[in-house]
Amino acid sequence: MQTENSAPPAWRRYFAYLVVALMPISANIERLLSQKKPVYASPLDFLLPPLVLIVLVDLLLKKPWLKFKLPPVPTLLWASVAGISMLWIDGFPGQGTLKPALKDFAGVLLFGCIGVWAFLNVAADPVEARRLILILGASFSVCLLLALKQYVGPAGIPFDPDKPLQDLGGTTNMRLAGWYDFRAVFGSHVALLVPVAAAFAAWEKDPAVRYSAAVFGVLALCVTLAAGGFIGACAGVVAVAGACIATRRFIPATIILGGLVLTVALILPRLPRHNTEVLWRGVTLYADKDDKKTPTARLCRYQAALDLLNSPLDPQNGAGGRLWQRGVGIGSYQKNINRFYQSPYNKPGGRTDDEGSFDMDSDERFTFGFLETTAVELGVPGLLAVLLVFGGWILSAHSGFTHFASSENDDQRTRFAATIALAAFAAGTGALVLSIFASPMIPGVKGSFALFMALAYAVNRWAQEPKSQPTSGA
Repeated sequence: MQTENSAPPAWRRYFAYLVVALMPISANIERLLSQKKPVYASPLDFLLPPLVLIVLVDLLLKKPWLKFKLPPVPTLLWASVAGISMLWIDGFPGQGTLKPALKDFAGVLLFGCIGVWAFLNVAADPVEARRLILILGASFSVCLLLALKQYVGPAGIPFDPDKPLQDLGGTTNMRLAGWYDFRAVFGSHVALLVPVAAAFAAWEKDPAVRYSAAVFGVLALCVTLAAGGFIGACAGVVAVAGACIATRRFIPATIILGGLVLTVALILPRLPRHNTEVLWRGVTLYADKDDKKTPTARLCRYQAALDLLNSPLDPQNGAGGRLWQRGVGIGSYQKNINRFYQSPYNKPGGRTDDEGSFDMDSDERFTFGFLETTAVELGVPGLLAVLLVFGGWILSAHSGFTHFASSENDDQRTRFAATIALAAFAAGTGALVLSIFASPMIPGVKGSFALFMALAYAVNRWAQEPKSQPTSGA
């Protein structure tokens, strides 16, 4: 039994609420820093370090409420591979080459490893974890409502860097993203949160939460014009239905699948922004240009990445090893891939801030696949490490869900734990599928990535705790 002295103080719980409420926000602070290219920042960049420090102090002081002394092993492996990869970056250890590597490595270490450990230790029980998820959902709902307002508003014209002061007249499909600048960031978050909403709609006992989650999921799918995010969200919803079927909850599974089919097959084709055509354009490898089928910027990049991975480690010795064996080093994707574009898959020549050239003459921002960049930068070892991260996340959540869903108890703790496990399982599935088309490790999204991965491991810990153990604050 936990006593009052064994529970964390209330201020620690409220600070965790603040972190979760603000972490979906992301903004371009390019002008504030007088930079010539976009610099995206999130409150999480400043709030996560003190949260980690708080948990670290608890560890040093051996506080009784600290449940996890180390981050999950897969995340430690991923961070280790990323750190070691800096040793073979071209020009290492020169300052010019090391700066982008350190930036990307810091992101993996802080948000993909240590941040997961911090969230593991602030979500002390199912009641608090559920509260964190609801706070996150409420926060992102504001962004969703902004996106809905943009969706029903007038369609604007693409931003032209040669005419930066012209009136855009509304929101283009590319900029339809709530408080984010581009649809791909909004879509990446939708890929995690729509599956979570489906889990709550299927398993939550509170009718208000259940119906609100269902409305959230349908609206998000209707206003999401980023193909990768949309596909990831659908995959997560299907995972929820599959988990319900596996536990013989056929009615929720039928409702979830029926709602998804109704949304995709009947609602989307009738929406005014031509969602189905826009989404298809976001994944196709060939598109119409000048009355002929032309490789998209996406296909050209894929071909360059494959040629890079198949190139020799030592250009002077073509018979040696290949780059797929170790990659080019973290943070070195763009620097290296530009050398491998070749006809007919030429490097897109459009400017990166010319919105009208996205998809064909320039890569759409934030649509570089997480698995794609990992394979190039960390090679097969890094790709396997990342797949192990997703595997640990999804399997841990599934194991926790199986335990609590099959429990004979129907108390509040068991119900909440089953819902959270299902939500973490669905979010992990959505994040994995998203990683083929975009990245869950970008500003505004990586906090949710860390939180739901942490909850996946937390549910297994709760399954081992005595059933009579009362809940406690974060």
